Amino acid sequence: MKLSHNAKILALLLLMFIACGILLTPLGFETRASAVLGNPASLPWLGLGFSGLILNAVSLILLFVGARIASILATIGSIGSAFLFLADQAGVAVSIRPPPTITAVEIVATVLIVAIVCFASRVYRETGLELGRAT
Repeated sequence: MKLSHNAKILALLLLMFIACGILLTPLGFETRASAVLGNPASLPWLGLGFSGLILNAVSLILLFVGARIASILATIGSIGSAFLFLADQAGVAVSIRPPPTITAVEIVATVLIVAIVCFASRVYRETGLELGRAT
């Protein structure tokens, strides 16, 4: 399937978001893993973070098959991650304040979330117009 210009930009944004998501894990800059795993109240936030990352990865794959469903999954995954970043900065998700590197990556990821939602809505609209022409 040939991707539109907006779908290509969305794919690039999703790749960049996934890279930021990996940097926010213990494989990257996260040093508070013991605080997250030791506090049962933090586990749902951890699940929200991983589900957002997984939804965006699945969205990237589905973008080449079905752009309409991919744009929906990208929006849902991104909004879920935005809630996690806000909760992390507020000290709700983890009792320990985030280090400056985590804060910087979360700010970059938040800017990417805004762009992902914007381009996902454009891709959704484009695919809706294509479906309307096909009938």
